[in-house]
Order: sequence, then C-alpha cells, then structure tokens
Amino acid sequence: MNRKLTIGLVVVFAVLVLYLLVIQRPRDLIAAITPTPRVTAYLWAITPDQISGFRLEDRVNSRAVALSRDASGAWSLTEPGPQPADQNGANQAVTALAGLTVVTTITSTTELSVFGVLSPTYQLQITLTDGSQLTAAIGDKTPSSTAYYLLRAGEANVITVNSTSMDAVIALLDAPPIVPPTATVTATVEVTGTVTVTAPAAGTAVLTPSAATATP
Repeated sequence: MNRKLTIGLVVVFAVLVLYLLVIQRPRDLIAAITPTPRVTAYLWAITPDQISGFRLEDRVNSRAVALSRDASGAWSLTEPGPQPADQNGANQAVTALAGLTVVTTITSTTELSVFGVLSPTYQLQITLTDGSQLTAAIGDKTPSSTAYYLLRAGEANVITVNSTSMDAVIALLDAPPIVPPTATVTATVEVTGTVTVTAPAAGTAVLTPSAATATP
C-alpha cells in the first residue's frame, strides 16, 4: 500500500475519532438528559379558601394577632379584639400564609435546639374549614438572615422558609388588619340674631322724654 495513502487514511480516521469524542458524544449525552421540573414545596398544601382562621403568637413580647372567618365569609379580628377586620387586609394575610414555601429541609442533625424551634419566638396556628389545625414553631433566622427555621408539628426535621415572606406575616403583629376609622366631619353652625321692631298701634300713646328747659 502506498505510504502516503496509509498516512492519509490514518489522519482521516483520527479526525473521525476526535469528532465522535469531542463533539458528537457530548451532544448525545445532553440529548439523553431529561430535565427535572422544579417542584415548589409549600409550608402546607392548602389554599386560602381552606383557611377559616389563624393565630400568630409572639411569645417573647406576650402578644398575638388572630383572625376568624364566619359562615358568611366575613373576617373578624379576635386578637386584639373582638372587632371587625379589614376584609382586604385579612384576605391578603391568608393568601400570604397559604403561599409560604419551603426553601430547604435539614436532615443532617437531630439537635433541634440550635435552630431555636424548641423555644420558639413565634408560634403559628392555622385552623382549616374542616376543623383541623396546622401548627409550626418559628425559630431563629439563618446566619444569612434570608430564611427562618421552622418546625412543623408532628415532624422531626427542621425546614427553612424565606424570611421576606415570613416577615410579611410577622408584621401582622404590629399592623393587624383593623378597619380604618371613619372620618368625622364636624359642622359649625353660626346663628345670627335678628331684632324686629314693631310700630305701636294707632291710638296708643307713646311717651317721649322731653329735655328740661332752664329759665334764666
């Protein structure tokens, strides 16, 4: 066989092998990868319509905010209260509660005290329309302050929830959905007195005092 032809075939073969290893093989691997859809994990798998009431307790400052929904769907503020609740504010609150999402689940340790969930700062309790209740202890913030540590009742693993979302719920303690006061308009009435003078009837004597006359 011609030596030049042999060298040429070897070069072509080497190029083909290089193409398969460097270009085609990675393409095949990428095509074989099935993307895994990201699944959002909620704190509880509930909808706002399923919530009939909730209570958030601040155990450090001994205060709480609580709302309850009656059979007609109207919200009332039971703590502080009882008093009517701002309906828009109450609906926004339960929407925020139903939308809380789990960032991470911590399974690397069973020492829960380091997360502040055994003596929590806040305690959250949600009552559902079927009468069941969901409870979570809200502990410390993560070192980066981007999430809170939570422990759901009946579970052994601590989870983290985004701090921005949770802070919006905790803010209800300082600004509960109270019905804004109605503006009171005070009217000032100015009374102007009118004096009516009636002329005497005919034939009625009118006495007019006369000035004294001096005689020199």
